[in-house]
Amino acid sequence: LSPPQSVEDLLEGLAKTPHVHPVGERYSYSGLGTALAAYALAQAGGYPTFEAALAEEVLMPLGMRNTFVRTSDDRDAEMATPYAFTNNKYNQMCPLGTEEYYRIPPITYGTAIGSSGLTSTTGDLALYLSAIMGENDTITLQAKDILFSPNVEFLYTDELVYQMGPTWRMGHFGRYGLVYQHTGYNVGHHASVLVSDEHDIGVIALTNGSYRANRRLAADVMLKLLQDHHRAP
Repeated sequence: LSPPQSVEDLLEGLAKTPHVHPVGERYSYSGLGTALAAYALAQAGGYPTFEAALAEEVLMPLGMRNTFVRTSDDRDAEMATPYAFTNNKYNQMCPLGTEEYYRIPPITYGTAIGSSGLTSTTGDLALYLSAIMGENDTITLQAKDILFSPNVEFLYTDELVYQMGPTWRMGHFGRYGLVYQHTGYNVGHHASVLVSDEHDIGVIALTNGSYRANRRLAADVMLKLLQDHHRAP
């Protein structure tokens, strides 16, 4: 695990990071970029940290009382125990019983947060999904448009093309239309959030085992809900 980052570490790393291609030309995941965006949002809003901005602008208005950035001993005691494979192949689903699981400690984050920096519950994430799906006006249409607007396309496989917005990946579920997806993890905890805005369906999957099993679970549940929706009279 890399050590916790401070804002000073973030800015120092940014100064040493070369600009390898024009903005919008190519998709590449960047933890540094996400942390920088979080820092910029806090500065623009006049907040001392991204954590303070998030609490004031999103978590408190939505009533997300079990969502937080920084862990503590009390919070850790309530978290699901994280598990990982001993061979560290988190993207490879191994048959149950062929690999020995082991417990690992929660990650402690530094000051610079924005990527894999949020701990939550299905109940709290349901409140967030309700907001972005239009159940209340805490998240404005303008903000939603920014979240769900594609910035760049990228080839996921030889035939599968995704679009990527600021934080949401966009792809088609066959004839069921466009589905927005955001995933996150730290070692041993995995999260998938899927939204079909067209059909007003949202799926949240939080697990403490395999990366691939989490993604598959979320996709299978979304597909089943979309099929049931299309079969409903």
